[in-house]
Amino acid sequence: MSPKPRSGRPTRFLVVSTVVVVAVAGFGFLFKLFELIAAYLSGDTSFALGPVSVYLAVAAGFLCLFVWATLRGQFHDVEGPKYRMLEREDALEHGKWPAPERSEHERRLEEGLKRLARDEGSDA
Repeated sequence: MSPKPRSGRPTRFLVVSTVVVVAVAGFGFLFKLFELIAAYLSGDTSFALGPVSVYLAVAAGFLCLFVWATLRGQFHDVEGPKYRMLEREDALEHGKWPAPERSEHERRLEEGLKRLARDEGSDA
C-alpha cells in the first residue's frame, strides 16, 4: 500500500510562503534596479555595469532553462518517482518480484538509452 500525498493545509502553506518569498525577492530586485537606473542617470555607473550585466545574463539563462523544462514536462509528476521507489522497495522486501509496473516515462527513457547505445556502437 503506497502512502498518498496530503492536501489542504500544507499545500496552502507552501503556496502562501512561496508567494511571500517571491514578493520580497521581487521587491528587493526592483529596489536595486531602480537604484542602478538612478546611478546611471547621475553618471556614476562604472562600479556596477559589469556585475549587473553578468547577473542579468545568468538570470536570463536560468529563466530560459526553467521555461524549457516546463515545456518539456519535467515538472509534470514530481511526486510519482518517490512513491514508485517505495513500492519497489516494499515489493523487494516481501519477495514480490518483479516490482510494480514502470511508468511510460521510464519505459521511454530506457528505450532512448538503448537507442543511444546502439547509435554510439554503430559510429565506432
